[in-house]
Amino acid sequence: MADGEDHLRVKQTPPDKPRTVAAICVAATVLFIRFASAIFSFNKLKPLYMEILVFKTDIHSRKRVNALKPYLENIKGIIKWNVDLQDIDNVLRVETASISACAIEKTLQQAGYYCEELQD
Repeated sequence: MADGEDHLRVKQTPPDKPRTVAAICVAATVLFIRFASAIFSFNKLKPLYMEILVFKTDIHSRKRVNALKPYLENIKGIIKWNVDLQDIDNVLRVETASISACAIEKTLQQAGYYCEELQD
């Protein structure tokens, strides 16, 4: 009977290697995409330390605000800015995490604007 059973045995084959490799590649790709998207979404977050700088200016019209745009938009590190034309001091507010008040004052003064930081 032992001789008869040999021909009935099913030969076991090793797992399909191409499928295993493909599954590993897919898993690695998914992990990479999750990692990359986490990094890119992290870079879009606001910095932990934000500062709002406030300046007295001579910017008294919408035309002068528009003329000011190229100067402020060229300063890296400015997140957001606005000018309050209703305020008596024509207040410029700058939201930043890395620019000093002195650098903003200097840039605006070189462009021909009056700009002085207002202290708390």
